[in-house]
Amino acid sequence: MKLGLTDFISVRQVNVKISADNIVSQIQCLSMFLIKLHNSIFTKKLDILSSNCIHMFHFQENTPWGPLRDILGTIPEGTYIKDWSSSELEGLIKDNRHPPSYPQQMSTLCVLLAEEWDKTFSRYTSTYLCNASGTQVREVETSFSILLKTASWLPGLQTCVAVENQEICVTDKVLMMQPSCLYARLREIENLLTHTVIYVNVNIPQRSSFGQFLGIKYSVDLQELKKFLIEWGNRGSESEPKVFITTKNHICGVYDWLKGNLPPVETQTLFHDHPVIFVPDEAMPVRLTSRDVFQRPPEGLVTGWMLSRNEVWWSDPTGLIVKYKDIVKDYHLEIAKKAILFDAYKQNLDLKVFFITAARITEEPSLTEYGELLVLMGQVLSLTDKDVVSDATILYVTIGKKLQPDESVMSSQTRMNVLELQRKTLKRLV
Repeated sequence: MKLGLTDFISVRQVNVKISADNIVSQIQCLSMFLIKLHNSIFTKKLDILSSNCIHMFHFQENTPWGPLRDILGTIPEGTYIKDWSSSELEGLIKDNRHPPSYPQQMSTLCVLLAEEWDKTFSRYTSTYLCNASGTQVREVETSFSILLKTASWLPGLQTCVAVENQEICVTDKVLMMQPSCLYARLREIENLLTHTVIYVNVNIPQRSSFGQFLGIKYSVDLQELKKFLIEWGNRGSESEPKVFITTKNHICGVYDWLKGNLPPVETQTLFHDHPVIFVPDEAMPVRLTSRDVFQRPPEGLVTGWMLSRNEVWWSDPTGLIVKYKDIVKDYHLEIAKKAILFDAYKQNLDLKVFFITAARITEEPSLTEYGELLVLMGQVLSLTDKDVVSDATILYVTIGKKLQPDESVMSSQTRMNVLELQRKTLKRLV
């Protein structure tokens, strides 16, 4: 038997009076209710808060309106609120006697509230603060409304990903959350935030009026996406890039969305100030470790590093920095700390324009960086090896081309200055 919401929850009006008198509280039993949850039937009495005389100090500190103290200011003697409350609902949410089934109970409660919200319960969310003469001073939320919005009662699904023993481990957890901390599982949200946020784990209609009332998030705005991207790259140590796990489709979608919505100046500032460029690492197998919840993980999960614009190039036309990456790392050259984006993003060449013109990354290694590699090869590799000699020749040609500044973009004197600076740089490397 499925009971309607009105079979087990009743909301009645009470006056919470504010005066200098002692606090008087009288709880009256009004009715009985039945609720079938998790294949168990619980019978409880439905209590309602009767009229109380509460000193204004207690009103400010010990009632649901306490956080509004600064907004409401000084409360004159005799001020009261025409409140709507349900002590039974508060008991279900805050003092539940069946913890193992609590998430399922709250899920059912949420569904039933959503079904009855518009025609029955939405009218009980606001009331008035009245002065001693009964004049309405200002509109405020009822304790019924405040309870639903601020208590951690709504089940949310969190997907945790981590690297363990050379595997990407995916674990789903059900957490009881404040509604405004949760996101609706909508495609447009998942495309931008994927597994990095907690989603509502209740089957309520998309964009329902009850969900809107609770403050569930049904969209992602520009500043919010920026905040998440910065958070994904935040480092504990400046020298240690943050490991991030995601999919290429997800991160490309984020950059595409920023490309179409973030103003150029904000884009430059974002990439200049924060390590927000994802560089995938080697692929790893994915292992599901969830027990009680099954949620299909995002397809194509990969680990990677969040790097700054000074730690990447778009490409290396010679291919030699990758070829000799082992000796570069062994001898701790600065170029060992840099990565190439081309392999990760070559299928979306629009991002090349975005990274180079908007994020202001370097398109390819500089003359100095190629010079460092050439000098290292001459010091540690055998020059009788034909392959090494061939690669060294490629580097000489590449450096020679970089010693010829583009005449179309600079004056004769500027070209001479640039050429002289590059020659001095090369001499210091030898």
